[in-house]
Amino acid sequence: DHGKTGDQTGADPERVSEAMNRLEHVYVELEPGDAIFFHSNLLHCSDQNRSPNPRWVLICCYNTRSNDPYRPGPHPNYEPLDKLNDEQVLETARRQAGG
Repeated sequence: DHGKTGDQTGADPERVSEAMNRLEHVYVELEPGDAIFFHSNLLHCSDQNRSPNPRWVLICCYNTRSNDPYRPGPHPNYEPLDKLNDEQVLETARRQAGG
């Protein structure tokens, strides 16, 4: 379960503490510009960003189309995506970049 701790959203601190007592810790050091992907059930954290540069995060959540929410809430029902070809993707990126 996730909840708020200050301005951050994260896993229940009590459960995290217990998991840290029981499970192996794996440390990953990345260079500026690197990216890392996590399974949604993997407990993970990062240390304070001490650089003058922002840290960017992109959270992507996927769900099978047969698993629509059973009640109204913040998560939308399945809606098919419109697939674009490579040139359409590049043209959209150019417009977004102002060029």
